[in-house]
Amino acid sequence: MQKHLDGVTVIRDKTSFTKIIKLTLILVIVTLSSYHALVNLYINVANISLIKVLTENIEIKVSRSLFPFESWTIDEAGQRYLEELTSVCMVLQHRRACFGAGIWNLGLARYDAAYSLFDHLYHGETKDELLVWYMGGTQWASGDKDAALYMWQEDTNIAKYFALIGTALFQAEAYQEALEIWKVSDAVSSELSVQKTAMYVALCETEGELRNKSEAIQWCEKAIMVNSSWPVHYAVVHSLLEMGELDRSLEIAQSLVERKDELSFSGRNQSYRLLAEVYDKQGQYILAIEQFKKIQQPDQFVLFELSQTYLKANLTDEAVDILQEIIRIEPTTDVAKQAQTQLDSLLSQS
Repeated sequence: MQKHLDGVTVIRDKTSFTKIIKLTLILVIVTLSSYHALVNLYINVANISLIKVLTENIEIKVSRSLFPFESWTIDEAGQRYLEELTSVCMVLQHRRACFGAGIWNLGLARYDAAYSLFDHLYHGETKDELLVWYMGGTQWASGDKDAALYMWQEDTNIAKYFALIGTALFQAEAYQEALEIWKVSDAVSSELSVQKTAMYVALCETEGELRNKSEAIQWCEKAIMVNSSWPVHYAVVHSLLEMGELDRSLEIAQSLVERKDELSFSGRNQSYRLLAEVYDKQGQYILAIEQFKKIQQPDQFVLFELSQTYLKANLTDEAVDILQEIIRIEPTTDVAKQAQTQLDSLLSQS
């Protein structure tokens, strides 16, 4: 069998798998006490460790398109293995065998066969997240998206898988695909969850960039509701500023500063910086300068931002002092070179 997924391949055993499965089934009937040992023996002899690989860490194994997986191919020998694995599933109702055969069929776009195998397990044991995930996934791949959502809604924890996949796609810069996957997650379960923080923040940013302002604001608010950390506040406020939501940006930034005693040293500094940026955007330069001055051990970047705010407030002497300080700290950095260029310009005008 040939397959493309993280370089995993199935090793073919020269032994006749038909004889092995028949022998296994006969022995199971004769001695039920050996049931688990015999099934494990068959699994080992058939060397289908691929099944375990495919049925664990599924949020990592899903390809860029949610369903189906990357295109698989199968040869004659592989087809025999698949048929034998299917027999183990149907007769012994072995969970790993059902999942393995089901996923294999899903990869081959044999959706009816895949669903039948998952459904066999679904009625045979207590359903779990993984099973519901793949059953819905098979329906989704076959084009029945409504049925897929209905299936996934049976277990709202499924939504977290989509949130994780969407985050991975977003980090891979597959923005449109990430949006689609995240919206499936919200369709499965709109319940707020801290596990969806990355999803909320990214949708806040992305919908804002796409000029879908009302949707973006909803996602921004959800992010703030589930996660009170300063990085989340920082990302949300910047998105809101880009959308021109100055009043709401100010409210969120002020609320973060009010909790400064709960924050780390870095968090407190970032809260002051964030509020300063909002005041700066609003044209309240003196208030912005006050916040900048609260930052302890400011780096060159913060100092440069402060110098620009001084200039906007027509406080040129103070701006010159800050630019000179930036250059003294480390004259070879890009920000120092930028400060030197601006300083030269200001001094030439005086």
